[in-house]
Amino acid sequence: MTDHTATEHDLEEHRKTYSIFVQIVIAAVIHILYALVALVAIGFAQTAPTAVGSLGFIVGTVVVAVTLFSGSRNWMPAVGLLILFALITASLL
Repeated sequence: MTDHTATEHDLEEHRKTYSIFVQIVIAAVIHILYALVALVAIGFAQTAPTAVGSLGFIVGTVVVAVTLFSGSRNWMPAVGLLILFALITASLL
């Protein structure tokens, strides 16, 4: 029978893959939240809803993409911008 023991190399590769997966999930969740805030801005804002929603979503997408592809694990700029976008959207309601 074949011995199915994991070597140290296999465990390191697993940890690397899992770390990448977690970063992609975090990016996806933050991006979905940007989309939700943009939809609220477009649907309910009283002044310049399309411009605010579209601009916020585009800027949010760029920040999330740059953070994801830079390999950084610091999501605070993306989350901070998301909070700012949500507050601006809330002030327009």
